[in-house]
Amino acid sequence: MKFSVFVRFLLVFVVVGHAFADNTQSSSVTSNLNTLNQQINSLNQDLDSKQKKKQALDSAIKTSQEAISSAESLLRKLKAERDADVAQLRQLQVSIPQIESQTARAEEYVKYSMTQIYQQIRELQFQESSILMGNASLDSERKKIYLVELLKLEQERYIKLNDKLLKLRSLNQSLLAEVKRLDDKLGDTKDMHQQLVVDKNAKLAQASSVAKQIAKEKAQLSHLKQRQVQLNKLLKQLAEAEKRQKQQAALAAKKANQQNTTTANTSSKVTQSKPDNSFEDNSPFMQRKLAKPVEGKILVGFGQKRDSVRNNGILLATKENTPIYSISGGSVLFSGELPGFGQIIVIDNGDNYTSVYSGILAKVAKGSRVSAGQTIATSGNSSNQPMGGVYFELRHLGTPVNPSKLFD
Repeated sequence: MKFSVFVRFLLVFVVVGHAFADNTQSSSVTSNLNTLNQQINSLNQDLDSKQKKKQALDSAIKTSQEAISSAESLLRKLKAERDADVAQLRQLQVSIPQIESQTARAEEYVKYSMTQIYQQIRELQFQESSILMGNASLDSERKKIYLVELLKLEQERYIKLNDKLLKLRSLNQSLLAEVKRLDDKLGDTKDMHQQLVVDKNAKLAQASSVAKQIAKEKAQLSHLKQRQVQLNKLLKQLAEAEKRQKQQAALAAKKANQQNTTTANTSSKVTQSKPDNSFEDNSPFMQRKLAKPVEGKILVGFGQKRDSVRNNGILLATKENTPIYSISGGSVLFSGELPGFGQIIVIDNGDNYTSVYSGILAKVAKGSRVSAGQTIATSGNSSNQPMGGVYFELRHLGTPVNPSKLFD
């Protein structure tokens, strides 16, 4: 990430618990919070869209499963019908030859019976014409009637057997046609079932992918909301710090006014000098015995520009695991990671001075007391050095102070 962006975020954390939270810093935090809120809203909308898509896919999967179940039920029904028809066909394959044999025998017996009966009837008629038989002719007539009825019975039996054979043959043809129809429908249903399974699996894969995206975005949303809480807390701290700063400024102005009045009354010849903002030269703090924060080659000096942004501190190239020292005694205001910018430490060194160390691996916790020259961190790896080195900054009442003399 660009150095200018890091500096803006760093300034936000420098003000925590100290009286240099000015309007520019508050605006920076508010801007970052607004951007974060926009990201959260955008992510919520995208998440809502994906959840609706997931619900639609789940509904489609349910519909596909119902269609698959219906297809499987139809397959079972068709198979049962086909199996029943095939069993009946197999039975007909046994019955039809038997009926055909019975019908053929009946036909032969009818033919034989007709020949015998006709012959017997002719013989009776011949006997009747050759002699007068008296009561015997009546008996002969009864015999002819009996023979004719017997012939009718055999003919009826043959006709019934033949009808049954025709029906069985017709049933056999119908069953063959039905089995073929069922085979065709079974084939079509199997193809449909297979396609439904393929479609369902595709929807399941898509639903799984969307579910993973939802889980990922929920994790991102949770992270953004955590940052939102942090920034809201920071805004509150900034407002409190700004209030304290205004109170201190008003008190300082009151004291200065009192001193000017006293001086004017004592001697009208004394002239007021312009305020000296060279804190690194004249401040009592800078007269202390301060420790060098870190050993390394200066990449960007104080006041130099990088990516068109003025550098308010010093950026150094250091070796891995190089010790980082506190420049003087003080209290750790902040020690932790700024998302996207690595770890930073902010120390209140007293006399309204604050030192900032970043691109480091912290070894002290927030609230700790440190002494001058104490090891508070080591230089981190490249992933913890978003600016490509260790950054040190010194501020007095929120104003950047040139710390170059610490690196002579």
